[in-house]
Amino acid sequence: TQATAGTFSVDGIQKQNLNIQQQLELGIRAFDLPICADFENNNKLWVCNELLLVPLARVLDEMEAFLQRETSEVIVVLAKIGEARHTAALENVDPRYSEFLREEALQPQNLPGQSVHNEFINRLGE
Repeated sequence: TQATAGTFSVDGIQKQNLNIQQQLELGIRAFDLPICADFENNNKLWVCNELLLVPLARVLDEMEAFLQRETSEVIVVLAKIGEARHTAALENVDPRYSEFLREEALQPQNLPGQSVHNEFINRLGE
């Protein structure tokens, strides 16, 4: 499921109407998280779906709180490079939101998605 909170895409199609906590409470345990880096804010990581929607740190904090309450549960996350537009206006996807993550993946010393991996480790532990 997409990890957005009642958002609509630029084309007007509803993508999700529940936040992470609500989805977890309903039994959802697998999340497809498109990730973008805010090039205007020190490449802060966001869950994105054509727009920057929710800071990745907030999503992971919600997941961590759930896992601390429900110690026998497991959450599966597919994190991938997403795409975003600069504003809600109908404009082309702005490649600057994925540029940092794409360039990072080309660095031989990094894992693909190294900064996303680091954010997961920082928030949820190993």
